[in-house]
Formats: sequence, C-alpha cells, structure tokens
Amino acid sequence: MSRDLVIGIDLGTTACKVLAVGCDGVVHGVASCEYPLHTPSAGHAEQDAHEVLAGVRSAMTQLLKIVDRDDVAGISFSGAMHGLMPVDEAGEPLARSITWADLRAVQQFDDIRSSDVAQSLYNQTGCPLRWLYYPAKLRWMQANEPELFDRTARFVAIKDWIIHKLTGQWVTDICIASGTGLLNLHSQNWHPEALKLAEIYEHQLPTLAPPHQIIGHLTANGADILGLPAGLPVIPGGGDGGMANIGAGGALPGSVVVTVGTSGAVRITCDQPLLDPQQRIWCYVLTKNLWYAGGAINNGGQAVETIRRLFFGDAQKSQGFDALFEAAAQVHAGADGVMLLPYFNGERNPHWRPDLRASLLGLTSSHDRSHVARAVLEAVAFCLADVWQVVRSSSSAQPKVVRLTGGITRSRLWSQIVCDVLNLPVTLSEAGDASAMGAAAVGHWGLGHVDGLEAFPMDEQERITLTPDAKKHAIYSEKHALFQREVSHVLSR
Repeated sequence: MSRDLVIGIDLGTTACKVLAVGCDGVVHGVASCEYPLHTPSAGHAEQDAHEVLAGVRSAMTQLLKIVDRDDVAGISFSGAMHGLMPVDEAGEPLARSITWADLRAVQQFDDIRSSDVAQSLYNQTGCPLRWLYYPAKLRWMQANEPELFDRTARFVAIKDWIIHKLTGQWVTDICIASGTGLLNLHSQNWHPEALKLAEIYEHQLPTLAPPHQIIGHLTANGADILGLPAGLPVIPGGGDGGMANIGAGGALPGSVVVTVGTSGAVRITCDQPLLDPQQRIWCYVLTKNLWYAGGAINNGGQAVETIRRLFFGDAQKSQGFDALFEAAAQVHAGADGVMLLPYFNGERNPHWRPDLRASLLGLTSSHDRSHVARAVLEAVAFCLADVWQVVRSSSSAQPKVVRLTGGITRSRLWSQIVCDVLNLPVTLSEAGDASAMGAAAVGHWGLGHVDGLEAFPMDEQERITLTPDAKKHAIYSEKHALFQREVSHVLSR
C-alpha cells in the first residue's frame, strides 16, 4: 500500500476512537479505548487530560497491530466540544477539564443572560449566553476558584492540549473555537466583546487555524506517544459535531445529520450563519466558508438506559436492552396513550432548562412495561423533532433525506420511529465512527489528497434508507403536539 492513510482520532466524552482511512474513503482499521467521566459532586462532569491521552495511546497501540505505521501520511482530530481546561506556563493541566455535561456555571448564566449584550453576542458568536459556553464557565471559575484562575496561563480544550503534547504548538481550530462562545462567526477571529464578558485576554487562548491546515509535525515525544514516525503532519480537524456531519456525508449545504448516542443532536450544514431570534439553537463554524446550526438534547440513549434500568433491569445490560426493544416492538405507534417527558438530565435545546425533570403520563392499569419502552423511544424522537422544527423554521433548506448516525442505528425500530416522526427519509450511517471519519476526511483535504470536503469519497457500504409511514406519521404528529403542550405546562410553572 502507498503511504496514503490518515488516522482520524475522535476524543469523545468517555472514549477515544481511531480510524485509519484511505484516500478512497475505505476504513482500513478501527480501535478504541474508554476512559472515565468524573462526577465528583452534583452538577460536575469532568475529564482528566492524562487519562484521555492514555486512551489515545492505547487505541493507537491497537490500531497499529492492524495497519502498518509506514502507510500513515498524517493524523487529524475530532474533539468533544465546550470543554474548558486551565493549564500553566509549562502546559501542565491545573485541573480537570469542565465538559459540556457540567452544570456548575448555571448561576453565572443566570447572572449574564439578561446582559444588554446578550443578543448582540449571540448574533456575532452563534452561542447563546448559557452555562455551556466559556463566558459563564470562566465567570464561575473567577467567583469560586480565583487562585486557580489567576494561576492559569491558558484556557484550552483537551484536544488543544493533546495537539500541544504531540507537536509543541498551542493551536485550536476555528470549529472547536466556535463552540466556546468566544469566536466571531463572521470574521472567525476571537471576539473582543465576548472576551471582555469572560474577563480574559486573547493571549490566554490558543492560536486559531482552519480545520484542514497542517499546524505542526510529530515531535520525537509525540511520535513516542502515538507509535508513529516523527515528522508526520498533524491537522487539527474540528469539533465532534461538525466532524460527524462531514463523516456522515453531510458536508454540503442543506445536509441534515441526526446523531443519537448517549445524548443526541440535529445539525444542518449551511453556506452562511443560521440564527434563531429566540436563541433556541446554536450556530458554529465548520470551515472557512461553511457553518452548521442546530441543537443538542441531553436525553438520547441515556433516557433509554434509565428506562432499561428501572423497568428491564438485568445483570447483563445487553439482555435488558434486547428485552426493551423487543417489548417496544409489540406496541403500536403512539404507545396506546402512554407518554414520557424524558428529561432525566434536564435539557439543552430548544428549552435550555437544566432543571427540567422526567414525567410518565397516561398510564392505566391495562398498560405494562412494553408501553413504557415504546414511549421512551418515541419521546427521544419528539425531542429531536422539537429541535428540527426550530432549525427548519430558520432555514430555507428543504432536505430530501436525513442522515442518522450513532448507536441508534443498531435498532431498526428506533430509527424507523425517528423517520416517521420527522416525516423524512432517513439514511442509516452505520460504517465506522462518523466523527473520526470526518476528522480523517479533513486530514486528507489538508494533505492535498483531495481538493475539498465535497471531493472526499465517503465509503457508503450499502447504507440503508428508511422511508416514513404516512399513517404512523399522522399518529406521531398528533402525539407530538400533545407532548409539546405538556412540556409547555411544565416550563410555565
């Protein structure tokens, strides 16, 4: 084989996944390694940078048993978004990274959301002033850990730190930077007003670069960490959401990708920023001339896991999940009137309410756990549809198909429910990890193997497309309206 493989490294919330991908889009090797998400107290969700790096090393060791290191032309990254980690002048972490799942900055969000610059900052950064983003997180750190804040030389994402360990460079891509709430969507530079609100300076952040730019090469230390030759080009790639859109084949404007794993998301690729006057969705930079807009939900597979634990508890989780899906398949669309508001972990888009809680409605003595199983699958689909309605109302795009990625694709029943609720054909993207695949595609672009993202030949591997059932959509449309009314009642309390 010629030296044309790019390794896409996806630094997820609880696992690292690596793919070796050729210029033809074919995956030649896959490996992964899990690491913990630390929850030391209520509302805190943190990653340890050294544990993530150890996960990368382990996954790479596995991968290089499958592919020849001499066939690798470069590496590129995907990283979980919104993470904030303080490091000192030597580049050592001063604390764990505060992840997207962390709620500690909710009070600071309450303090700044009524600011007279809130709408202006949303229009410029695409990020509402919520607890998820750097302004609120940095204000929390200043208020609660002032000594740590004062000792910090830089505030970075774990992906930035790992790239620094591999290359010696402090660089972040504009895609990850866009998810901090500090980047101007239009100029694609750090935004002065956002920095002022966060009370930090530009020199405390990494240098910005396009996702496909070669930003350095593996040092001897970096080569030792990965088991690859020193001098290999390193491409920063981007945030996991944007990379998932690319990896699922959704790089063209108007493409819609729905991802459901632990959480879930609806994302549309755009050729100009897409914003909502009510700030119910976000918009991030994908590349210099592309953006992607949408929303994320907190309760995807996590909601199904909760119902499995409560109603289908089993020593073997896999058996419990099998039982849940088998039971749900026995119940008609609409779950015979049983409805779940699946907010076990609060909610992000479109409601931005971390205090939302779950409710099970419509139960009678004639129902059993199979109805609850069906209800949770439908509920996640309704949450996705809530986001999709906002995206659709803000965009003139008329997508012909939705690409579906994540663990949901392992269940044909659940995938079909999403298809029927959205009333759009759904193509299942089952091959490999979409975020790592997207990172690899960006890497090939950066190395000059292809002329652009649209030129990268995604390996379709006989993807399956589901079509919506008109009768079931009619049932779901009525139930979704009822679902939204119930949520409105809860939100108004």
